[in-house]
Amino acid sequence: MTNNPNWYYEEKQPGVDYLDPEIAQTYDDEHQKFRNFPEEAKKIVQVLGIKPDDTVIDFGCGTGGIALNLAKYCNKVICVDISREMLDVLENKAKKQNINNIETYHAGFLTYNHKGQDKVDKIVSMAALHHLPDFWKSVALLKWQKF
Repeated sequence: MTNNPNWYYEEKQPGVDYLDPEIAQTYDDEHQKFRNFPEEAKKIVQVLGIKPDDTVIDFGCGTGGIALNLAKYCNKVICVDISREMLDVLENKAKKQNINNIETYHAGFLTYNHKGQDKVDKIVSMAALHHLPDFWKSVALLKWQKF
């Protein structure tokens, strides 16, 4: 994660400690009880008009329930999360599912810095933006305009 000034908001995982590898491993089992990731991803593709050549960023991607499904519909998914442990789970799932068009970044809404040649076409965030206080949400949204 990047170094910001001392006054900058420090993004942390509130509530459940997904920095704990054992808890990160149970995330999918818990969420599959009330979520349908393939259907959610399909709806996102329809609503946002995601195309096969698009690059999509998934902020707060967690273990990749949405990102790995979006990868079926676009050129690349950039997966960003503040929990390295959650990203480890995502990377293992991608490897097992032979999904190669994702990149993971250990960063947050405020600390991710987009680099590289890929123009970002769409940005999604499912059930994560609420972790930021309102002022910092606006900072993140303004930052995203540059992608």
